[in-house]
Amino acid sequence: PVVRIIFMRGAFDETAVAMTSSALRYYSFGIIGVAVGLMVNKIYYSLHDSKTTMKIGMITVTMNIVLNLILIGPMKHNGLALATSIAASVGTIIKLKMLKYKPIDTSFKENFSVLFKSTFAASIMGILVYFMANSVLDLYSGSSLVNFAKLIFIVLSGAIVYGAIIYLFKIEEIRDIVERIITILKKKKTS
Repeated sequence: PVVRIIFMRGAFDETAVAMTSSALRYYSFGIIGVAVGLMVNKIYYSLHDSKTTMKIGMITVTMNIVLNLILIGPMKHNGLALATSIAASVGTIIKLKMLKYKPIDTSFKENFSVLFKSTFAASIMGILVYFMANSVLDLYSGSSLVNFAKLIFIVLSGAIVYGAIIYLFKIEEIRDIVERIITILKKKKTS
């Protein structure tokens, strides 16, 4: 729905929507790998070790090229997207494994608790968004502007549900953000 509502017009027809949507699906498999990889890079940089990230980056790029060559034949453009997701995720796993050789605490028990809570919240959000997009709101009837407004409403509803669940799960970082927002709003109210 996102690709259709945002891009479908003119020469960007149903075929283009289907191709872009399928590639986006395969790219989405690598979101966690890319996000975690960016955070892990900062750990290495804070330890003044950019060589490790560069070496692992070279391995990741090489793996991406090899997987591109292997997957492009049977999967076409989707193979390129999947290759990128796999390479990014494997690169991140290697970076995480290499952290145990660094002079830092690499116990991730607290992080696994947050990961579980976030995954649960994301699952509930996903179910809600899917239900809203397929049963409650018809995303394809009405003008482009109306459909875009419906899409924004669904996205915001999902974000609110996700935020509420992780707040109720007492994830420390979210509570900090909420407290900062409340403090800022109170300051604006008094001034």
